Amino acid sequence: CLPENVNRQTFAWELFDAGNPNSTTLTLLRDLPKHKELAEISAVETMARRSDGSVFPVLFSLTTFPWHGELYFLATLIDISKRKKAEQSLQLINQELAQRVEERTQALRQAQEQLIESSKMAALGRMSSAITHELNQPLTGLRTLLTTNELLAERGETAMIKANNVLVQKLIYRMASMTSQL
Repeated sequence: CLPENVNRQTFAWELFDAGNPNSTTLTLLRDLPKHKELAEISAVETMARRSDGSVFPVLFSLTTFPWHGELYFLATLIDISKRKKAEQSLQLINQELAQRVEERTQALRQAQEQLIESSKMAALGRMSSAITHELNQPLTGLRTLLTTNELLAERGETAMIKANNVLVQKLIYRMASMTSQL
């Protein structure tokens, strides 16, 4: 069972319903004494019909008051068409704003992903540059030692060639240890 004020508001809405053929203000006001359940209705949003047949939103309130031993009704209808249009405009603006926020959020996500990818590529570039430098150092040493060994072989200095070969092996081990850490 609904509270009495909800029943009154629902009944008032039914009387003003645009689909109700008897929903004119005059009909309602004329029949008010028959509807004591409408004694107090406050700020019910409903639809009303103008004399030209057009329908418009209203805020309906009804108050009863005794005067000189009789019961009188004060009905208030406030045209809220402008407010409803403003609400619709605000709702549309909010939807557009939500769409823009979603689009910007998506753009930021993409930019962030690109930034992360760029950072990875930059780090990879720095790392490959460092690796190249670290490998080129021993390779230069190997080239120098091999050229020196050729000259030493022509002179017959085998003891120096053996000493250089020990250095060649150390450089090869150093390069192997660098690549094993990758």
